[in-house]
Amino acid sequence: MSRLSIKNVSASYAHQILDNISFEVGAGDFVVFVGPSGCGKTSLLNFVAGFNQPHSGSITLDGKLITGPGSDRGVVFQQDALLPWLNIIENVALGLELKGVAKPEREARAKEVLALVDLAGFEHHKVWELSGGMKQRASLARALAADPQILLMDEPFGALDAFTREQVQALILKVWHKTGKEVLLVTHDIEEAVFLASELVLMTPRPGRIVERLRLDFGRRFANGESARQIKSDPKFIEVREYVLSHFFSGREVADERNYA
Repeated sequence: MSRLSIKNVSASYAHQILDNISFEVGAGDFVVFVGPSGCGKTSLLNFVAGFNQPHSGSITLDGKLITGPGSDRGVVFQQDALLPWLNIIENVALGLELKGVAKPEREARAKEVLALVDLAGFEHHKVWELSGGMKQRASLARALAADPQILLMDEPFGALDAFTREQVQALILKVWHKTGKEVLLVTHDIEEAVFLASELVLMTPRPGRIVERLRLDFGRRFANGESARQIKSDPKFIEVREYVLSHFFSGREVADERNYA
């Protein structure tokens, strides 16, 4: 059953950035969008978040038209965007406070999601006392605190070093597996995209169009206990990674759906 439905979405600013995007996200999907810079990936994510509106087409979540931001969508940005004058639990609970949730209830929920992202014990630390990876985990906890239906993630690992990036990737898969939430992720990292996605969406250069969708199972394999090193050295993983790389370097357009799961 589709939960998020994107129908015939196009957008133009000084030039056209998205051209007739149609896509549906089913319950529990981890969808990753990859494409060249400027192809409209972040714009599409912002439309789903309700920060902006497409110039044509529609986006619905559980049949309800998205016309603005809402607590049914949690957003994790490229930068952590934590407020430095608040401690970690206050940052995570901020959205609940703005909704009028009583302090004991919002702090209990904040502690619950901080434990989920492996930050139990850091509730009263200041933002500057955390590493880059810990800040992004706190941002993820903040997005989860309101129990959204879907998580939207815009290059959330881009500023992290390679080691920390792999740790946070593993954490995201753990959270996805445990919560069963839908995830939409934008990234430029092909290996990351192949590792995380249950569905990988390939986009063209501007104006962005969807040209291929790959059904994958590497993230589920990791969530079910297989190691990241074992998965990433699997010839099947390498084949898919090289296929996606060849798509972008060859510039070809193919409009079909492949299942590697």
